[in-house]
Parts: sequence; structure tokens; C-alpha cells
Amino acid sequence: MELLIKGTKRNKTYFTLRTFEIIFEGFLLPLKKKLMKILLVILAFFSLSVFVGCRSENRDHARAYVEGTITGNQLILDEITIHLSSDGKNIAETISNSSGEFVLSGPLLSDSFSLVFNKKIKSFSTLKKGCTLSADAKQIQIPAGITYITFNEIILEK
Repeated sequence: MELLIKGTKRNKTYFTLRTFEIIFEGFLLPLKKKLMKILLVILAFFSLSVFVGCRSENRDHARAYVEGTITGNQLILDEITIHLSSDGKNIAETISNSSGEFVLSGPLLSDSFSLVFNKKIKSFSTLKKGCTLSADAKQIQIPAGITYITFNEIILEK
């Protein structure tokens, strides 16, 4: 295959496809090598991040997960806020749905955490042992070692 390349008005020069391959080979070969190195670095970084970054057994990545149902006499459920607190900081916040059910999840900042309400708690029931009611009756303290808990019923005062 021959290509016609126009030079000046007086000269017409003919080049074959092989001529272009020879001319540009000096430019393309180093470019191919650099591109291959970049792709290998990206592949190595991706592989490393998949194998190292997905470990969840580390305490730095622990999460608290709480679900339950709140009940009480003459409660307006939209006014009741529910928080998860760990190490004195709020890590999650929600309100219950119309039937009183709620789900909360957040990162743990310490070994234990609390479920905090803006109303006083009369009583609660769960299958996990060791949960206690705070002195002001607005928090349920969940002990270290528990990260998932379901409250069958939490009865609030009006």
C-alpha cells in the first residue's frame, strides 16, 4: 500500500506503510513500555487494596447494629429520637416508623455503646445479657463484646 504525502507544491513524495512503521517505531516502542509499566502498577495497587483493605475483624472497623420496637401509652412516635452513642459521641440517629420499629447502625468508637432516647424508659426486653438502664432512665447501656442486638420491646414513659 502506498500513501501520497504532499510536501511543497513542486514535490510529491511517496511513502509506503512500512516507511511509516520504521519512522514511528522509535516513538511508539518507549511509549508502549511506559504504558505497560503504568498498567502493572495500577494492577498491583488494585490487587493489594482488595487483599488488605477488606478485613473486617479489626477492632478499628467494628460497627454497632441495633433494632427494636418502642411502645408506650399515648406516645407520638415522630417526636421520639433514638441515638446510638459510643465513647460519648453520637454515631447514629433515627426515629421509629409508624409501628414503633427502628434500626440503627454506626461505627463503634469504644468497646461498649448506648442506645439513647429523648424520653424516659420504663422497661426493655432483649435476649442479650448484661444490658443496663442508666441512672436518668434515658439510656440502655450495651456491654463490650455485643455489636448486634435486638430489643423485643422498649416501653417508654409519656
